[in-house]
Amino acid sequence: MKSKQIPWGIVLPLLLSGFAAGIQAQTDDCFRINTALSKITLNTGVEMKLPGYGDTLRMPCSKTIYNCTIVIDFDPNTEKYFEDSTQFVAVLSYKNSTIILNYDKAANTFRLPPNQPPLRDGTYSLIVSSINCLPPLATCDNCTISYWHQVEYINDAGLQVIIKPDSLAPLLTCFPGSQVTLYGTPPPHNGFKSKWEIFQNNNFTDIPGASGAVYVASQAGMYRYWLSGPGGCTISDTIALDTPQRPDALVIPDTQTLSACAQKITGVQVSNFGPPANLQFGWTASSNGLLIDGADMKNPVVGAPGTYTLKVTRLDNGCTDEAGVLLIPGPIPVVMVQTVATPGGVPLDCRIKEINLRAIASLSAGSSPFTYAWSNGTTGPETTVSAPGAYSVTVTATTSGCKGAAVANVQQDISKPAIQISSPRDTVCSGEKLR
Repeated sequence: MKSKQIPWGIVLPLLLSGFAAGIQAQTDDCFRINTALSKITLNTGVEMKLPGYGDTLRMPCSKTIYNCTIVIDFDPNTEKYFEDSTQFVAVLSYKNSTIILNYDKAANTFRLPPNQPPLRDGTYSLIVSSINCLPPLATCDNCTISYWHQVEYINDAGLQVIIKPDSLAPLLTCFPGSQVTLYGTPPPHNGFKSKWEIFQNNNFTDIPGASGAVYVASQAGMYRYWLSGPGGCTISDTIALDTPQRPDALVIPDTQTLSACAQKITGVQVSNFGPPANLQFGWTASSNGLLIDGADMKNPVVGAPGTYTLKVTRLDNGCTDEAGVLLIPGPIPVVMVQTVATPGGVPLDCRIKEINLRAIASLSAGSSPFTYAWSNGTTGPETTVSAPGAYSVTVTATTSGCKGAAVANVQQDISKPAIQISSPRDTVCSGEKLR
């Protein structure tokens, strides 16, 4: 059969008149829709039987219609006539769209055109017309058939939603700007809405602006992801975003006796430190304490009574904890050091350019000559400084090798005075003066 140009001036009036009449398929039609063989294909590939004229197809809320196959068949006495003399056109009306279906003459079927966006619930109206139709039999005289059905969404028991974090363990860290990305199952089609909630004050509350499938969390807590769609479909999943895992540091006992000129701090215990070699140690001394060696080790060597503070840091998450220990004098001659500044109690300023610092050393028992080592490189009991800062001095008793230490803090004030000039007038005449 030769392909014929479709005369739309004739076709469209026929389509409209056929649709307006709402003609239901009868047994004496020259051609009809075969609902037994026609089918609807969902986006998952599942096929559903085309409902009867005016009936309702109930479709799971998570699905969309990917395609449809509309099969027409003929009265035995007229098929040859239609095959030789006519062409067919099928127009599907859905919501605000009009879709021309593709016709397969060999199979007598109509299908949605390629790249057609998925279809959802609503009313579907179909008009199928034969072009240049002149039915030869009085009992078979239709050139147009119309058909409609309804698609209604129902709850989908198989609908699933899950939250996946961007790491195996959804944990925040102590590093600045720490965050965890949470990925919720995307909506199955655009008839669904998504949102994120956080558990606060014994209730889940909406997170403002969190309406996509992905949420970046920077706060520990319980999160819930919701999907809601047509047909009363709602489903959710929750995930707990834990607080960072912090190390736990302790020194037992927290008061120890200094019984040697150089002695290790003992009893250091650290738990919850993660994988091996995951800790960083940092010791500081105060109250005239003196760290001799191993300030970045678990058990440092100290040489003077004082307070020692340990800071442990987990390398994998930046979390820290602190513990302290007090070293008190034991059966050794303790080197005691104090510093004196000249001029005393006066900071460096625009007039005082230098300050003299002097270390005064003594032993808790006995006597000994001493050696001195200042943090600015000076050796001797005195040093002169011209810049602000903390200046430490380590004093060693030459007879025992025991050490002592002290710190002198030098302040500076070079702030400029504020000057303000005001005048009752902004102009002056020749010979006038303003005070």
